[in-house]
Amino acid sequence: MKIMNITKSILMLITAAWIMSSCGEASVDVKNESYEPRIVIEGFLIAGQRNVKMLFTKNFRVDEGFTNLDIFLDLETTEASVTCLDDGKVYELSFIVVQERDEVKEAYWGYQGSDFLVEPGKTYQLNVSAVVEGQNLSASSITKVPPAGFKITHFNHDSLVYWQKDENGNVLNFEITFDLSADTDFYMAAIQALNPTLKTFIYDNPYGDVEEEDIDLDDDAYKNAAAFNLDPSIGYGKLKLEWYDFSFYDDYRIVMFATDQNYREFLVSFSNVMEIDGNFHEAKFNIEGQGIGIFGSMIADTVYCKVLDK
Repeated sequence: MKIMNITKSILMLITAAWIMSSCGEASVDVKNESYEPRIVIEGFLIAGQRNVKMLFTKNFRVDEGFTNLDIFLDLETTEASVTCLDDGKVYELSFIVVQERDEVKEAYWGYQGSDFLVEPGKTYQLNVSAVVEGQNLSASSITKVPPAGFKITHFNHDSLVYWQKDENGNVLNFEITFDLSADTDFYMAAIQALNPTLKTFIYDNPYGDVEEEDIDLDDDAYKNAAAFNLDPSIGYGKLKLEWYDFSFYDDYRIVMFATDQNYREFLVSFSNVMEIDGNFHEAKFNIEGQGIGIFGSMIADTVYCKVLDK
């Protein structure tokens, strides 16, 4: 599976957590008295990955207008690297722009060599420095990739008719069986339709009436995710996918992850930043210095299925 597809699934999980955590909550009038410039890190290492892709930007004052270009770091003063703490090798990152016919398709910080391979069980440190608003800022974070072991071992159906039943009238479901990684207790799944259209939306469903004019194909509400804890001593896990995870008659990609503690703590705290008294706190970033965001690692595996109309 392409690394970019996995990265999109990771971002989808973060977005899904934000949607679930923000439902029904009041808006907040944020002041800028405590504003301080920070390096914003969005970086993931995936076991087996060679083409590392990360984003480094800067924060901004909420009462000031900005464009997408305003949040980019100054390339002249920004330096970034990943160090494997197991062998001491340093991999310098550079800003890479992918263009097609003079159109920018992708821009990220990555490693341009071919000798960097993210390995299960190894520990990596990210270091980023930049000048932001005249200040010399630096940030670092350490992640340990989950050990080898996690993999999908069985997927019970390649395709099912929506809400299909067996001969006894029981509803059938897709179910994934997977081996666990040692000492790793947090797992996730990202479920995404590959070619959703208004014509393939499942209007006849038991979860509520939806009109075509109410559907926004770019809405992340139609991209579903699951996150759960498992005791690694059990050795394996099972995930039953419910029918509310599927909104279209379509082909689906399901990416499962065994994650490190950085990503686990970020995702859990990111979706729970409001205290019972209404006060807010930061998500847990596990970043030292003048940085916020996430630097995490994981092992990924993928299966595909199809939901049929009939």
